[in-house]
Amino acid sequence: MGVGSAAGVAVLGGGVVLGVLFVLRQRVAPEPVLPLWVFRRRILVTTTIASLAIGAVVLGLTSYVPTFVQISLGTGALVAGFSVATMTLGWPVAASLAGRVYLRWGFRTTSLLGAVIVALGAALLLMLDDTSTPWEVGAFCLVVGVGMGFSAVPTMVAAQSSVGWSERGVVTSANMFARSIGSAVGVAVYGAGVNATLGTHAGHPSGPELATAVHRVFVGVVAGAALLLVAVLLMPRKVPTDAVVVPADDGATVADEAPGQTVGGAA
Repeated sequence: MGVGSAAGVAVLGGGVVLGVLFVLRQRVAPEPVLPLWVFRRRILVTTTIASLAIGAVVLGLTSYVPTFVQISLGTGALVAGFSVATMTLGWPVAASLAGRVYLRWGFRTTSLLGAVIVALGAALLLMLDDTSTPWEVGAFCLVVGVGMGFSAVPTMVAAQSSVGWSERGVVTSANMFARSIGSAVGVAVYGAGVNATLGTHAGHPSGPELATAVHRVFVGVVAGAALLLVAVLLMPRKVPTDAVVVPADDGATVADEAPGQTVGGAA
């Protein structure tokens, strides 16, 4: 089913109609699933777009790098898995350090550092072909993983810190939902590009043919990294909070109004 076919147009058109109906319903619902005020705050819009880009980049690598390493580079499934697993190693290590960085330098600066590293790793992926080694693939995925650790965590915490406790569940779920949408849309676009490149050889491609097709995926990953970088650049330099919860004398908690307070330092 092609995008330009009757079925493809019907699916896309149906998606647009359902999206409009969803927005209209959320505007009048007493307890909306996704409150529309989320899309009226700059910090929430930019971090949501960043999360969407992160989802697209991650699914592009986890979906196609193992296949590329196994078929195009002629390795076994175990080596192919380890090649992309380096991303999941660099991510938590960088994330554990990100907290110290954004407390000192701010959310935007830390996220910008991560986005630049992701863009660097994505650009390195463009150098891969059927003559590359699994070590090169693993090293480049490690760079992307480190960048994700420095960008995914600060953008999420920045969004959470910009709202009160009663709204953090909504903000967190919206951010994670955007990542899921980015993953779904991204992998669909990547798959369409790969299938279009392979054509009739999609069932049993040769190593060089698959390498050419996966190169398109890497181009898409670069585009996702660029979107992440732009979203982070558009983040406000300071993250104001509307209220700070402090302990009262009787052990309860009260909210002190503190407009303009900055969480996570100055960026």
